[in-house]
Amino acid sequence: MVLCLTSALSKSLISPLRRGSGLRDTLNPVNPNFNYPEQTQVNPSDANIPYAAKFNTGYLTVNDNTKSKIFYTLFPAGGVKDASAGFNNNAPLILWLQGGPGCSDAPGNYDEIGPIYIDFQNGNFKPLVRNFHWNDKYNLLFVDSPVGVGFSVSGNERPDNAMDTVKYLETFLIKFFQIYSSLKKNDFYIFGESYAGHYIPALATVIVQNNTNNGIRLKGIGVGDGWTDAYIQLGSFSDYAFATSNLDDRSRNQVLTLQHNAREAIKAGKYAKGTEIFDDLTEYITTLNNGISPYNFEVYEEAPEYYPDWLNTTNVKKAFGVDPQVTFKNCVDQTYLDFYPDISQSYLGNYSYLLTQSIIPNLRIILYSGQNDIIVNTVGSYNFIKALDWSGTQGFINSKKKLLKEADGTVIGNYKNYKALTFSVIYNAGHLVPTDQPSAGKTMLDKFIQNQFSSTSIVEEISL
Repeated sequence: MVLCLTSALSKSLISPLRRGSGLRDTLNPVNPNFNYPEQTQVNPSDANIPYAAKFNTGYLTVNDNTKSKIFYTLFPAGGVKDASAGFNNNAPLILWLQGGPGCSDAPGNYDEIGPIYIDFQNGNFKPLVRNFHWNDKYNLLFVDSPVGVGFSVSGNERPDNAMDTVKYLETFLIKFFQIYSSLKKNDFYIFGESYAGHYIPALATVIVQNNTNNGIRLKGIGVGDGWTDAYIQLGSFSDYAFATSNLDDRSRNQVLTLQHNAREAIKAGKYAKGTEIFDDLTEYITTLNNGISPYNFEVYEEAPEYYPDWLNTTNVKKAFGVDPQVTFKNCVDQTYLDFYPDISQSYLGNYSYLLTQSIIPNLRIILYSGQNDIIVNTVGSYNFIKALDWSGTQGFINSKKKLLKEADGTVIGNYKNYKALTFSVIYNAGHLVPTDQPSAGKTMLDKFIQNQFSSTSIVEEISL
């Protein structure tokens, strides 16, 4: 991933919430002359992908009036090695939601948890199997959302907030499970990161409230380095960046002023202004430290991304059943700007609701954070958890912090757990935990899905 989205963009787009190159100014429009397939069975060899089984892509209409459609990619569990893998299985289904706002799911797919990544060797793109991915035991579903980003198309709509976005996602999921009826019985989880701290609790709330109608078998959600409550999380920048030696006394005072001004704007209901100052704060810390990544303070220069250009090749578009005239748009800066007010809105209440509702009993939540992430840092994440309107909040605060370990005993992080809520910090990782520490991220996922975070077999209490 790269820090600066593109040199042509204004400083306001050097944002903590969106990662990825391939930015475009406008959303992909619906092409009235193209027949958008709901299902395309992809033969991996058609795009030189080293994946044993066939996987699926497709478009599902989420607004019958505008014809806006969401593009998806679906991998069957075990498909990397098993050519017979399909979707009639009992493996959990994980939906991944990328941050942004205004980014496709391709970063999560090709940079983080998906089975394939794209390299560039001898002048050619080369798809390769990722060493650590989430597709060995789980069906993976990636969606390009909001409409118009990635390969998705917009019927002259301009998404500008998370709530409207997730209503379309619920429509998508209802249609998805009608088509892939064999997966509807499977346990369903939603994971994502960054601005998914808005999307995921909002989508889970909609699924729960409409569960009688949608029938979605939601078992849990996981949010990594999630941006959820700007007012609370903005209060942690000076403390965290100073403690990690990224600020001195003078610069700390400057950050204190910026975060104070941003929070005052939010308190006054000037949400777009709060976001603008938030971006200024990000740029200040980055520039002060000679281009340090606000996503991981140990990183100055990040690896190049090849997947956006690969996805725009003719053979990949053909194999994926995509309109040959469409341009894959990894992130759309127009959408980011349209979401400016929403970025500073709080979605904390959705977490409180999910922890107190009884419609879907035993719905579990894991919030995880990379230790080295400045922007959505561990202090701010923990602070918004402490502000939950939930009868278990004090029990969570009082719970013992424990070590999280790999099977061989290697310590990879720590966590706190109380009832349905877990908060985990992954060591030596930044904003993108699965990219920075892929084995640790996968171990955390497995433990969560297997509901093992309360088991003494995998943890050790930290003596304080």
